[in-house]
Amino acid sequence: MNRAKDRIPAQYASLQFFYWMTNLSIYSFSSAFLLPNGFSSSLVGIVMTLGSIGSLILEPVLADLADRSRRLTPAGITSLLAGLLILCLGGLLAVQGNGTALFVFYVLCYILQTIMQPLINEMNFFLERAGHKMNYGVARAMGSLGYSLFSALLGVLTQRFGISMIPLMTIAVLAVMLALLAMLSRTASSSKDQPDVHSEEKQNPGSLMEFARTHGKLLLLTAGGTCLMFCANACGSYLLQIMNHVGGTTENMGFALSVAAISEIPAMVLFERVRRKISTGTLLKIAGIGYIVKHVILLMAKSYAAVLFAMVFQMVSFAVYIPAIVAYMHEHTSAEDAVKGQSLMPLASSAAGLLSSFSGGFMIDRLGVGAFLAACVVMAVLGTLIVFAAVGKEQNA
Repeated sequence: MNRAKDRIPAQYASLQFFYWMTNLSIYSFSSAFLLPNGFSSSLVGIVMTLGSIGSLILEPVLADLADRSRRLTPAGITSLLAGLLILCLGGLLAVQGNGTALFVFYVLCYILQTIMQPLINEMNFFLERAGHKMNYGVARAMGSLGYSLFSALLGVLTQRFGISMIPLMTIAVLAVMLALLAMLSRTASSSKDQPDVHSEEKQNPGSLMEFARTHGKLLLLTAGGTCLMFCANACGSYLLQIMNHVGGTTENMGFALSVAAISEIPAMVLFERVRRKISTGTLLKIAGIGYIVKHVILLMAKSYAAVLFAMVFQMVSFAVYIPAIVAYMHEHTSAEDAVKGQSLMPLASSAAGLLSSFSGGFMIDRLGVGAFLAACVVMAVLGTLIVFAAVGKEQNA
């Protein structure tokens, strides 16, 4: 039994490993897939904008359902979403050349991939409450490792065998995710009768409006996170255009994403240890400053090497922000509102995706990459100021 119990954290870390591969292929390789299909940067931006709107609408509804349901577990709902995503990716392969159908399927892929995130994050705490020794920082570091390895691989495969490799490889990854989710679902089912997991914690889940009224500071923090994630999403969506701006290629883009993801791993692995000495609120402030530094370097970059140097600062921006915001939301929300709390970070990401997609393609097409990167610096500064205001002064954990 103990040996089976020890496997659960490894299975969850593996789930993060593969989930972030799907994020890479659908989000960061969106331009790589859509531009060769006749889409302009502006039209790619519209695709991502509509995907962000859909995510913004569905994420709180899905989070409320997950918090209220006694029968549906985060693993079960995620399995359903993963199956639907496989169908939509198959649709991408079937309709290449048909701009309208491709547009619709890509928007659906974006939405389905995004709304899985709060469920996967909450799964960590669900399993922790069921008695398993979980470490979110290490698990999320595995996600960065998967992102890194897959970015390098997908960049090479796309360059050599064509853009169909993007949905094909993502389908293969999702098949592995479904197997992992089946294992975790069995664990969740065996925990259903534990009072600390279900009966006690989900007696009185609040409504969405009640949650908004009682967690004003968290909503302000989400606004700051939206500005910071604007920078992260913009860099992810339009990195190919940034790379082309300094003379790079799709393969170079894949390598740059790999460097960024590798840089994240040490910070995420050490997060729980650092968290014992520095409060999560302070870590969020540090992440904001890291975002400013990274995007100033990108704005000033004149070569492929300079872009790679900027990507190293992922270790003190995104790599600190992601585990810190997950932990902060867990610390500041009750168990009955757990998924709603975890949905705020992907909500910020979706809102940021909406803003960056709507403005990014337009700015790049009309004003150039330089103006777009300057806007990212402004958003990084604004987001950091809001995070400082929302978190205030906190004592070390």
